[in-house]
Parts: sequence; C-alpha cells; structure tokens
Amino acid sequence: MYILKKILAVQRRGLRIFLKKSAVYLHPVFSHLAVRYKQIVCAGGNLSERLLSVYRRGIETNRTKIIIAIGVVSISLVGVLIFTVDLQPKIGGNFFFSSDDPQFKQDKEIAETFYQSDQVIVSVRGDIHSQEYIHRIDSLSQALKAIPETLNVQSITHGPASPQNAFESELWRRILVSDDQKATNILVFVEGVPPEELIPKIEMIQDRYSEDGFDIMMSGPPYVTELIRRNLMRDLKIFSIVAFVIFGLMIFAIFRSKFILAGTLLTCITASVATLIVNDLLGMKVGVLTANLSTIVFVLTLSHIIFIIFNWQECINEKGKSEQDSAREALKVTFPASFWSGFTTFLGFLSLMFVQARPLQRLGVSGSIGTVVALIIAYLVFPWFMRAENRKVNTPLNLQDLEKYGESFFIGRHPDLVMGILITIAVCLVGIIRLDTDPSLLSYFRQGGDIYQGLEYIDRNGGSSPLKIVVSDPAGDTFNHAGMYKRLWKLQENLEQVPTVGNIISLPLIMAEAKDRIPLSFLFAWEWILDVLDNPSFGAVTKSFVTEDRRQTLVIARMKEGAREGKRIKIIEDLKDRVRENGFQVDLVGGVYLLQGKLSELVKKSVVSGITLLIFLFVIMGFFLSRSVQVTLALLISLCCIPFWLLGLLGFLNVPLDVIAAPATNIAIGMGVDAMIHMVIFVRRLYRGDMTSPKAWRHACRHLWRPIVSSMAIVATGFGIFSLSQFPPTQRFGLFVILGTLMSPVAALLILPYLSSDKGLGEFVRKWAGKILSYRQS
Repeated sequence: MYILKKILAVQRRGLRIFLKKSAVYLHPVFSHLAVRYKQIVCAGGNLSERLLSVYRRGIETNRTKIIIAIGVVSISLVGVLIFTVDLQPKIGGNFFFSSDDPQFKQDKEIAETFYQSDQVIVSVRGDIHSQEYIHRIDSLSQALKAIPETLNVQSITHGPASPQNAFESELWRRILVSDDQKATNILVFVEGVPPEELIPKIEMIQDRYSEDGFDIMMSGPPYVTELIRRNLMRDLKIFSIVAFVIFGLMIFAIFRSKFILAGTLLTCITASVATLIVNDLLGMKVGVLTANLSTIVFVLTLSHIIFIIFNWQECINEKGKSEQDSAREALKVTFPASFWSGFTTFLGFLSLMFVQARPLQRLGVSGSIGTVVALIIAYLVFPWFMRAENRKVNTPLNLQDLEKYGESFFIGRHPDLVMGILITIAVCLVGIIRLDTDPSLLSYFRQGGDIYQGLEYIDRNGGSSPLKIVVSDPAGDTFNHAGMYKRLWKLQENLEQVPTVGNIISLPLIMAEAKDRIPLSFLFAWEWILDVLDNPSFGAVTKSFVTEDRRQTLVIARMKEGAREGKRIKIIEDLKDRVRENGFQVDLVGGVYLLQGKLSELVKKSVVSGITLLIFLFVIMGFFLSRSVQVTLALLISLCCIPFWLLGLLGFLNVPLDVIAAPATNIAIGMGVDAMIHMVIFVRRLYRGDMTSPKAWRHACRHLWRPIVSSMAIVATGFGIFSLSQFPPTQRFGLFVILGTLMSPVAALLILPYLSSDKGLGEFVRKWAGKILSYRQS
C-alpha cells in the first residue's frame, strides 16, 4: 500500500508539472492575441469587423503554435481523465435501479418490513448421493462461509439436520436440490457488499474446488451484476481503442491527409474526454448506459467534421477560392445545419430525463452534455487543422470511378426504387409489433459459453430471478393458526404449477420444517413455534417471512427466465390473480424480476417518446427551415423510415432490444436527422424561392452525397468492430447503429429529394392509389 501511494503521488506531481509547463507555453500565444485585439480596437471601426480581424490575424500568425497548444490541452485532458476520473461502470445490485428510484420503492418497503439479504447461488453438479460429493460440499460450504463478507451459508451439509434430510424435507428439497436431481445448491447470503469485491473471492474458491465430476456454477443478482460490469469495462477499454484505429484508417483512406486525420482524431478524442470529465464534475459516474458515451460523442463530433471537410472541398472546386478562404466559407455554410441537427439530438437526449428509470435519466443528461460539447469542440478545434492543410485534398484515383457512379446515381430520379423502399418500410411496421423489449437476463450472455450454460442450468433447475410477493388476508385474519397454514399451502401448490415459476419459499414450508425439527411440536400452537423460529439459533427466520402482528407474509419465488413466454409484468399480474383466487390480497411486489419488467417498459417508453419527440420537433423545424408543406411532409416520411426500418427489422430477426443496446436508436436517428437538415438548409440557401424544384434537390444531392455516404461508411465500419465483443448487448449496440446508418443516406438522398420535388409527392400518391385500386379490382 505504501508503494502504491508513492506511485500515485509521483504521477500527480508529474501531471502538475506538465500542466504548468503547458500554461507557460500557451501564455505567449494568448498574450499576442490580446495585444493585437487592443491595437485593432484602438483603431476604431465596427466591433464585429474588429473581432473578425483579430481572429484572422491570430490564425495567420499563430497557426502552428495554436495547433501545438491544442494538442497540449488535449493530452492534458486525457491525463486528467486517466488520473482523476473513475471509468469503472457503476451498476447497482438491483440491476440498473438505484435505491432512491421510484421503481425501487416497493422493493425497498419489502426489505424494511421483512429481513432480507442478497444471495449468490452456487450450484454444484455431480453424484449428489455419494459420500465423496457430500464431503466436498461440506468443505466448499466451509470455505464460502469463511469469506468475511458472508453472513450465512446454506447447503445440504449446512442447514438441514442431515444430508438425507435435505433430500426428503419439503423445504430443503425445494431450495437445495435441482429438479433433475443432478446438482445441489449452496446459498451464500450477503448484505451490502459491492459485487466487485465479493464475486472474485467466490471465484477463487470455485477455481480451487472445481474438478471433473464436481462442476461448480454460479448465479444470483450480485454475480450477474458483476459479470455485466466486467463486460462493459472490458468493451469500454478494448473497443474504444480499436474503434479509434478503425475510424482513423477510414478517414485517412478517404481524405489522404495527415492534417485532416490528426485534426479529426484529436477533435473527436477531445470532445469525448471533455464530456466524460464534465459528467464526472457534475457527479455523474459511468453507468450501465453511459459506458458507451465516449463512442456516441466521438460519432457526433465526427459527423460535424465530415460535413465541414466536404463543404470545404466543394468551395475549392466550385468557386475557385484559396484553401484558406474556402475554409472560412465552409465553416459559414456548415454551421447552421450543424447547429440545428445538434439541437434536435440535444432534445432527443433531453427527453430521456422524463423517464423514471435513473440510468435512462443519466444517459439523457450525459448525452445532452455530449451533444453540446461535440458541436463546440468540432468548430473550435478542427478548423485550425483544416487551415493548416495548404493543398487541395483530392479523391484517390481508385475511388474516382466510384465517385462518378455515385454522383450519377444520386442525382437521378428513381421512383420505382423509392416506392420499393417505402413498401419495405411499411412491411417492417409489422415487425415492430413482434419486437422483444423485455429480453431474458440470459440474453446478456453469449449462448454456448461456460457462463451462459451455468446460468441456464441453474435457471432451468429452480429459477434464477427472485420475485417477492407480500400477501395478507382481506378480512384481516392472522398467519398464526392451522387454518391459515392449510390456505397458504394451497397457495404454494397453486403458484408452483406456473411453468415460469421455479422454487417458492413461503411460511408453510418454514412451518413444516419446524414441526419436523422441534420435538413434540404438534402439542404447541403456531404462535409458539413462530416465536421459537425467531430465535437466533434458528436464524431468526420468522422476521423474514411474517410481520410482528402476523397480518402479512412474504412469498419468495425464483423465476425461470429461459422458460418465459410473454412479458414479465403480464406474468406477475397472472400470479397476483392466482393469489386473489386463493382468498388473499397482494399488498406489495418486489424483487429483481419485477424491476427488470418495469425497466423493459421504461425502455420501450423511452424509445417511443424519444422517436416521437424527434419527429415532432423535426416537423416543426422542417417547416421553419423550408416554409413548404410538401417539403415538411417529405421530411416526416423520410425521418420515419429510419426507426421503422430499424425496429421492424429487429422484430423480424427476433433480436432483443435490451437497455444497453436501446440508445443506439438515438445515434441512428441522429445520423439521419443530421443528413436531412444539411440537405434542406443547402436547398434553402441556394433556392430559397423554389424549394420544390427538382434542379435544387439534384444540386443538393450532387453536393452532399459524398459527406452523407462517407459518414455512413465510417460510422458503420467503426461500429462493426463491436460485433467482435463477447458481450451480446455490446454486439447488438453495434448492429443497431449499423442498420440505422445504412438507412440514413437512403432516406436523405433518395426518399427526401424525390418526395420534395415538384410532382414527386403527387406521383408517389397516384402510383400508390393506382396499385391499391388495381389490387381491389383483381
């Protein structure tokens, strides 16, 4: 520990020295700019002209120094990020819900009423009746109990009167013996222990005791939480670096310029790092959804830069200006579209703040901050590198033929192709109905892997996801007499008949075990037995299943994720109906199973509300920018194509939309919105009085097809690397972005120009009407 403290102290001291030297180097640059500003202000003239003159002269005289200074500042920010910001994803033990989350309220109330602790389920497969197996289970149980964080351990050798009693007892057989009689469970009880501290210690014991014929598997909320955290952290480190390399190679292959490459990467990295630092300063730590925030900001920044570069090239080619004048013209032309596209993306993220789930709220805040930072950094940093490029950036010879073909294709009219695409989108609407927004917890892990097989086995043999139901008698009867025992036992048997329900632990099972363990128990009343069970020697089990006034009791079910057909909330409602049919009322429901069901509903609502808000805002913005009803309607149809295509295709492919992959829809829609806004603003700038002219839209396609397609290719290629992840949600995140970005140029360059042109929308409506009439007549 002493050595670690010394190393950290040296690192902090080195960082302070580095920052001081950076400040010394930057001081002459800003001092020179301040002197020039005073000279020009003293000379008089319009304020805006003075500021512009200061800006231009500062660029011409200090470009190299400012570029170096930007590099120094960026490296300093990276240093601050590495040494001061905790990049470890923070995932709560209740799967993405914090303790003060509204969805967690009932679960918290149950925990306050009934004493509960977290469980890690250790399932051991082997010859469960052999003496060697029983001996090793006893040794393994003692090793697990020796872990300082462990409160208690239950196994066939720790809890039941004997291993044989564990196989015969109604209670122990349900919770300790698998349904296929090939494994037994060890329940490790913990409370308030971070999974990242507990699970590695259990895994060390697992490695020490595992051998052929004694296969050890794990499950339980703390274990699953830790696995998700590890996968997110590994992907955050590996794929951030790999994606950075892929993006860099693609940019250099397209532009063949070291200044453009360096400027683009440095700008995107600066924006990503600055966003993470700002979020950390605001107290928002990296979570389950914000683990991919740096990649999202990288893409948002890259989108602005690509349009700046291509507009710069077009200014050089079409107007014959110098590289420096063209750079100023490109910034002037590109910024309005970048601002409006950034504004829509900002509001899209901001809409997540109204969702009740805390992780989605944090993604909304972090994404909004990232959107603003991406726009500011893109226009504050990248122009210096673009101006440093003192030559025209030409297209490589091997891409010139492809560019000629692309230009001739996108400036042409393709009514049949557009109609075919829209028909395909319409068909995809059916797939949205089939979209799986409530995936199983098993879908978070790779099928066929050791972890998946272990979790699936435990889930199949007793269930893996806890559900807690607090019941009471409508008439106010108490749970301390034989008549209530019979009613509760009937409820237990009724609930066990549901296919998705695994093992159930309830008060009648506890009482049945107590009657077997307490001599002459049949002579005593229920209340006396409950008081005995409340003794520490019996684990104070009464507090865990019945209240002090004996008017409420807790039923704990381990639900089967793999056998589930339908949504969790619907299954829970069916279970509540069964409780009522047995003469009881449901007071509270909690547990991970319920929280996951609530979370899936919130994800679905967030996707729907985000898309709806974006479309609504985009329609208003489209009319404000175009002043044309036809163009606004074309924008509406074109924008709807992206989410309909993406979500519908996912429904047909039966790809689950989990909480980690869901934010990819925001990126895909943001890419489409960005491209369409650039198209509309370009047409309005040059053809303000004739927004529906086919010539205007052909000109826009000729000018903007390269940045739109290049942006799509770079983003799709970069996110393609996510398919190599061992974590399925990360794979799905990359897949969703790719599918969405593939539709972006189609919607912006084919559908929007066709429907916005004169007679285009009318021709489309007539063709559709004719096909419908001919279909009805046939």
